Amino acid sequence: RRVQITWMQGGQYPGMPFNQQMTIPAELTLHSTAEGPRLRMNPIKELESLRRKTHTWTDLVLKANENPLDELRGDLFDLEVEFQPGAGTQTMFDLRGHKVVYDARTQTLSSGKLRTSLKPENGTIHLRMLLDRTSIEVFGNQGRVYLPLCILPDDENRSLNVSCARGEVKSKFMHVHELKSAWDE
Repeated sequence: RRVQITWMQGGQYPGMPFNQQMTIPAELTLHSTAEGPRLRMNPIKELESLRRKTHTWTDLVLKANENPLDELRGDLFDLEVEFQPGAGTQTMFDLRGHKVVYDARTQTLSSGKLRTSLKPENGTIHLRMLLDRTSIEVFGNQGRVYLPLCILPDDENRSLNVSCARGEVKSKFMHVHELKSAWDE
């Protein structure tokens, strides 16, 4: 087993005695692909011990102006979703004011200023997003791509939103895990 913790750049935290941070621990695995051997990175299984409460949706259709996550509020979440991006759609997650977007037209995944190519596998996109108080880490297609970003959300904004622009997107499942702090007690 190979576990990696990396240095996450770009943090700016007014009034704090630090200016950057470490990522969550992630397991590195090697996979055979059509392009040759590829390294994948996924959150370690032990992070599941921080889950307090889980909300699950299955066979969900994501549309504009409809937010199944409207009732959820908080600052620590582990979101996992698998969806079939329709032609030309944009699937958008707004996590405490930070946007994560999958654009089916360009087959790109973006988080803030970070952007990477991500093609559907067997017609689906799988995302896992870990939202902490000062970061968001996005894993695409079982660790094929990884987008870590320092963020500083507004303390008053504890909302989650998922929607679809330019059409509809079918989601096989969406799990939203409320997390407890690793540092409590």
